[in-house]
Amino acid sequence: MFINKYYPSIVLILLVYQTKTPIILLYFVTRLANYILKKYIKQERPPETATRLKSYGMPSDHAQTAAFFFMTQYIQGNRYWPMSFLMSVEVSMSRVHGGYHTPAQVFVGYLIGLLIGSISWFYSSGVRAVS
Repeated sequence: MFINKYYPSIVLILLVYQTKTPIILLYFVTRLANYILKKYIKQERPPETATRLKSYGMPSDHAQTAAFFFMTQYIQGNRYWPMSFLMSVEVSMSRVHGGYHTPAQVFVGYLIGLLIGSISWFYSSGVRAVS
Protein backbone atom coordinates (compact mmCIF):
# COMPACT_ATOMS: atom_id res chain seq x y z
CA MET A 1 0.00 0.00 0.00
CA PHE A 2 3.01 2.33 0.32
CA ILE A 3 3.19 2.56 -3.49
CA ASN A 4 -0.51 3.28 -3.72
CA LYS A 5 -0.36 6.14 -1.22
CA TYR A 6 2.86 7.89 -2.23
CA TYR A 7 3.22 6.99 -5.93
CA PRO A 8 1.86 10.27 -7.37
CA SER A 9 4.03 12.39 -5.08
CA ILE A 10 7.19 10.41 -5.81
CA VAL A 11 6.67 10.58 -9.56
CA LEU A 12 5.82 14.29 -9.40
CA ILE A 13 9.07 15.00 -7.57
CA LEU A 14 10.99 12.97 -10.16
CA LEU A 15 9.30 14.82 -13.01
CA VAL A 16 10.15 18.22 -11.56
CA TYR A 17 13.75 17.19 -10.93
CA GLN A 18 14.35 15.37 -14.21
CA THR A 19 12.43 17.29 -16.83
CA LYS A 20 11.84 20.76 -15.41
CA THR A 21 9.01 21.09 -17.92
CA PRO A 22 5.43 22.32 -18.09
CA ILE A 23 4.32 18.70 -17.69
CA ILE A 24 3.69 19.61 -14.08
CA LEU A 25 0.93 21.94 -15.31
CA LEU A 26 -0.66 18.98 -17.07
CA TYR A 27 -0.80 17.23 -13.71
CA PHE A 28 -3.06 19.99 -12.45
CA VAL A 29 -5.11 19.74 -15.66
CA THR A 30 -5.73 16.05 -14.99
CA ARG A 31 -6.74 16.81 -11.41
CA LEU A 32 -9.14 19.53 -12.56
CA ALA A 33 -10.58 17.29 -15.29
CA ASN A 34 -11.26 14.59 -12.72
CA TYR A 35 -13.02 17.01 -10.41
CA ILE A 36 -15.22 18.37 -13.22
CA LEU A 37 -16.06 14.92 -14.58
CA LYS A 38 -17.05 13.59 -11.14
CA LYS A 39 -19.37 16.57 -10.65
CA TYR A 40 -20.87 16.11 -14.14
CA ILE A 41 -21.20 12.30 -14.30
CA LYS A 42 -22.21 11.79 -10.64
CA GLN A 43 -21.83 8.01 -10.69
CA GLU A 44 -21.86 6.41 -7.27
CA ARG A 45 -19.11 4.22 -5.94
CA PRO A 46 -19.71 0.48 -5.39
CA PRO A 47 -22.33 -0.17 -2.70
CA GLU A 48 -19.83 -1.51 -0.16
CA THR A 49 -17.96 1.84 -0.06
CA ALA A 50 -20.72 4.28 -0.96
CA THR A 51 -21.67 4.59 2.71
CA ARG A 52 -18.05 5.23 3.81
CA LEU A 53 -17.04 7.62 1.03
CA LYS A 54 -19.25 10.52 0.10
CA SER A 55 -17.59 11.43 -3.22
CA TYR A 56 -18.52 10.10 -6.63
CA GLY A 57 -16.58 7.27 -8.23
CA MET A 58 -16.47 8.01 -11.98
CA PRO A 59 -13.71 8.41 -13.07
CA SER A 60 -11.16 6.97 -10.66
CA ASP A 61 -8.77 9.74 -9.64
CA HIS A 62 -6.06 7.30 -8.57
CA ALA A 63 -6.15 5.41 -11.87
CA GLN A 64 -6.21 8.65 -13.84
CA THR A 65 -3.24 10.12 -12.01
CA ALA A 66 -1.22 6.89 -12.19
CA ALA A 67 -1.87 6.54 -15.95
CA PHE A 68 -0.96 10.20 -16.48
CA PHE A 69 2.39 9.75 -14.76
CA PHE A 70 3.12 6.53 -16.65
CA MET A 71 2.37 8.17 -20.00
CA THR A 72 4.51 11.22 -19.32
CA GLN A 73 7.41 9.00 -18.26
CA TYR A 74 7.01 6.86 -21.38
CA ILE A 75 6.81 9.83 -23.77
CA GLN A 76 9.75 11.58 -22.14
CA GLY A 77 11.84 8.46 -22.70
CA ASN A 78 12.50 7.83 -19.05
CA ARG A 79 14.31 4.51 -18.81
CA TYR A 80 12.17 3.54 -15.82
CA TRP A 81 8.87 3.78 -17.69
CA PRO A 82 8.23 0.00 -17.43
CA MET A 83 8.30 0.30 -13.63
CA SER A 84 6.00 3.31 -13.89
CA PHE A 85 3.61 1.24 -16.01
CA LEU A 86 3.57 -1.63 -13.52
CA MET A 87 2.99 0.76 -10.64
CA SER A 88 0.11 2.43 -12.48
CA VAL A 89 -1.53 -0.94 -13.08
CA GLU A 90 -1.05 -1.90 -9.43
CA VAL A 91 -2.61 1.36 -8.25
CA SER A 92 -5.55 0.89 -10.62
CA MET A 93 -6.16 -2.72 -9.67
CA SER A 94 -6.00 -1.89 -5.98
CA ARG A 95 -8.88 0.56 -6.41
CA VAL A 96 -11.14 -2.24 -7.67
CA HIS A 97 -9.80 -4.83 -5.23
CA GLY A 98 -10.33 -2.46 -2.31
CA GLY A 99 -13.90 -1.86 -3.41
CA TYR A 100 -13.44 1.88 -3.97
CA HIS A 101 -14.34 1.76 -7.67
CA THR A 102 -15.96 -0.44 -10.25
CA PRO A 103 -13.77 -1.77 -13.09
CA ALA A 104 -15.50 0.67 -15.47
CA GLN A 105 -14.66 3.66 -13.24
CA VAL A 106 -11.02 2.61 -13.12
CA PHE A 107 -10.88 1.93 -16.86
CA VAL A 108 -12.32 5.35 -17.72
CA GLY A 109 -9.97 7.06 -15.26
CA TYR A 110 -6.98 5.23 -16.75
CA LEU A 111 -7.96 6.23 -20.30
CA ILE A 112 -8.37 9.88 -19.34
CA GLY A 113 -4.96 9.81 -17.65
CA LEU A 114 -3.38 8.34 -20.78
CA LEU A 115 -5.04 10.96 -22.98
CA ILE A 116 -3.98 13.93 -20.87
CA GLY A 117 -0.51 12.42 -20.43
CA SER A 118 -0.27 12.09 -24.22
CA ILE A 119 -0.44 15.87 -24.50
CA SER A 120 3.11 15.87 -23.15
CA TRP A 121 4.15 14.45 -26.54
CA PHE A 122 3.64 17.89 -28.08
CA TYR A 123 6.06 19.43 -25.62
CA SER A 124 8.45 16.53 -25.95
CA SER A 125 8.57 16.68 -29.75
CA GLY A 126 8.99 20.46 -29.64
CA VAL A 127 11.99 20.12 -27.33
CA ARG A 128 13.64 17.59 -29.63
CA ALA A 129 13.04 19.82 -32.66
CA VAL A 130 14.65 22.82 -30.95
CA SER A 131 17.55 20.94 -29.34
